[in-house]
Amino acid sequence: MKRNRNGISRILPLFLLTPLLVAGCAGLNDRQLMADPVIYESGVVVKRADTKKAEFDQLVAEYADTRKGVYLQRMHALIDSMHKDMDLAAAFLDRGKYYPKGISLYRWQAVTHAHALTGRHLCEMMLTTAELEMIFADREKAAALLERLLSTFPGEEFAGYREAARNRADELGQYSGVKEAQAAMETGGRQ
Repeated sequence: MKRNRNGISRILPLFLLTPLLVAGCAGLNDRQLMADPVIYESGVVVKRADTKKAEFDQLVAEYADTRKGVYLQRMHALIDSMHKDMDLAAAFLDRGKYYPKGISLYRWQAVTHAHALTGRHLCEMMLTTAELEMIFADREKAAALLERLLSTFPGEEFAGYREAARNRADELGQYSGVKEAQAAMETGGRQ
């Protein structure tokens, strides 16, 4: 076991230094990268998304203990707030161009990470809230959240979340409403 720790302690600095070395080879340092407004804002979006997800997880735990509706209301508010963060990351993603080197590469990586992270967190939050609404509270709100998830996330990276939402909607008996949202999403993607 001690030998394993020594191996990890030798490799860990390499993993920590690799981004710095790559940035140094590109002629960029951390100060220059963080001075870039797109990279900085992407970092802010990531930190906000992680903070909101942690708060959401705490609300889920509180709701599981107390079943107070105020926690569900706060979950819905966090979902709306996270949606704004995802829209901001999407705007940065749509605005930027990818180049395989230099600061534009770092911008692209930061923006792509911010968009993917907020999308994953938002999908997880929406599914969890829909499940709680479905089991303990308002089934109509659960169906609305599931339809919103299906119509908001058309990308291939969200296919698993959409499948889970379809399954939950089937359980709710809201299959026709989900089919309409799915048909609208598919016709929008074919155009």
